[in-house]
Amino acid sequence: MGEEERHGIALLAHHEAGHAAIASALGFRLRGVRIDPATYNGSTQLAEGERATRLQHVLILLAGGRAELMLDPWSLADSYSTLQDEVILDEIIKAKPASRLMNQPVGYVDRICERVRDRLALVCERLVRHRWSAITHLAWELVKHNELGGVRAEKFLGL
Repeated sequence: MGEEERHGIALLAHHEAGHAAIASALGFRLRGVRIDPATYNGSTQLAEGERATRLQHVLILLAGGRAELMLDPWSLADSYSTLQDEVILDEIIKAKPASRLMNQPVGYVDRICERVRDRLALVCERLVRHRWSAITHLAWELVKHNELGGVRAEKFLGL
């Protein structure tokens, strides 16, 4: 395995560990966390019955990309997972104010959405920095094992 491939897997593991760490910091139990190094895909699942509010969902969503940025500030240029998360984030943000801002100019709505997005990203970045030790611990376990059940993942997150 080459250096570039190892780095890509480390980014993927930190991405999923970021989702998991912020979900657990918000009080959610985990069902499992996994990465697939062959496809550079991963997932973090909440335990059955756990439901995130829109705000919690957005913070969990943003955490993956913010964890990648902590590991490598240049990583987002090539991160498909983070791009997917950011697209979902934009859909969530634009869906919420749509009814209240329907008669406003598009540029005004876009500026409001951009400010909301920036503030959410800042809050998420702070959460990721606060949980960085747990994120890196879980990420390296994911690199070794590719998949961890919820209880085991929570153990590595210090729960």
